[in-house]
Amino acid sequence: MITLFHGSSAEIRKPLALAGRQNLDFGRGFYLTADRAQALSRALRPMNARKTGFLSKWELDFDAVKSGWRVKVFEAYDEEWLDFVMACRKGSSVWERYGAVQGGTVDDSVFVTMELYTAGLLDRDEALSRLAGEKPSVQICIHEQEIIERCLHLTETSSISVGSEPQESPVPNPTLMQMKYSRVIWLLSKALQIGIPDALDVFYRSETYMNLSEPRNHLHNMGALCLVDEIILELQRGQ
Repeated sequence: MITLFHGSSAEIRKPLALAGRQNLDFGRGFYLTADRAQALSRALRPMNARKTGFLSKWELDFDAVKSGWRVKVFEAYDEEWLDFVMACRKGSSVWERYGAVQGGTVDDSVFVTMELYTAGLLDRDEALSRLAGEKPSVQICIHEQEIIERCLHLTETSSISVGSEPQESPVPNPTLMQMKYSRVIWLLSKALQIGIPDALDVFYRSETYMNLSEPRNHLHNMGALCLVDEIILELQRGQ
């Protein structure tokens, strides 16, 4: 058994494997992390500020998962991990080959490298050289509902409020953030079929943009497509 954590704005006792977005690092699925602090930051991110956050603790029989389903395990931030994450962020369905995926998350230690590589400012070899020196902060994404029902067990859940626990707040690189803003605006214009000026207006008026200025929520680690999804969800809620 391995101990894992999940943080969110809703209390989750019966997770749904395919309820989330597809354009995440390991595709659509139920995400858990071995890092309690990382799960806590997701529960307390500012976009959840008007809600109570929830931190849940789980036990996963990973040996049973590996013996019963096809599982992909990335041991390091290597070439294979990089290709997989980039493909998933672009909407590829490569994750559908596996019942679960385990590997490093895009946390603050690798955020800069991923942004520079995505923007074409680092070549592949340089990106891999930088990633090779980082120790992965492990996350697991479960794609199969049967794995959740048979191998994942909730042991504890608690409500968390902003300020109830100390949070480290690393400041993201402003130049990289401007590059990310540009990509989000361009993607918004394509997704909503509007011009760049209108996409600029939508972006800078969004709650997502305001929340990006809060380092403690780690939104800056999210891919551009995920941020576009957040903004579109905002627009849908406002209709």
